[in-house]
Amino acid sequence: MIPPACAICDRPYHTLEFPYALVDWNHPWETVCIECAAKTPGGQWRSPGELALGDPEDRIPGPDADALDLFLSFSDADFWAMVWTNRTANPGEARSPETQTAHRLDEVDAAFNSGDWNNGERLLQPIGAPAWDRPPGPALFAWNHDNCVRTALAWRRLREYRLSRLPILIQAGIQSRPPLADVVTDVAKAVVIHRGFPDGRFTDCGIDRKKSDEPVEATMTGSPTCDSCR
Repeated sequence: MIPPACAICDRPYHTLEFPYALVDWNHPWETVCIECAAKTPGGQWRSPGELALGDPEDRIPGPDADALDLFLSFSDADFWAMVWTNRTANPGEARSPETQTAHRLDEVDAAFNSGDWNNGERLLQPIGAPAWDRPPGPALFAWNHDNCVRTALAWRRLREYRLSRLPILIQAGIQSRPPLADVVTDVAKAVVIHRGFPDGRFTDCGIDRKKSDEPVEATMTGSPTCDSCR
């Protein structure tokens, strides 16, 4: 009988220092070892059901967390750091005052500064995802660019901490990946995306690439950030 082996490096799991078989739910028909998973950017290592229906508290590693738990918690922070970093490049406009979000981000920073990383993550998770608040509170949105930037930076800070808690072998795999994009802190440098033809013609708001002094970014299927094109 052939022992189970990683689909990427072909090493049997039982021969590895960390004998975990992970499923990338982007490619759920095969399993990979945690060393190869560490080198793979963009992997979805939690199941869709766990993400959609699971308790966010279960994603926070406890004091007895093993290498797999720590890798999954790193991957959570890595994903949200990427999502919020990308959002800083596509600014929106706040639908309502976001003072409560700013206050929550102050609490996140205070928790991280005190070394209480798990509680900081609990406070950070519901920003942009109100259903994750425990107990339920006011919806914490971050359309305001300053709040969006602070949320991105908080997830990146958590990402670096979760990375530091991993075994050196797994850290090395992650560090071989391409780096995250830079956070766009200057809203003037952020790109506004319109709804329209990809070449910038016939946008919903009426801006036309041929008549504009600035480059026009447009999408037919994605989410525009131009308020007039939404």
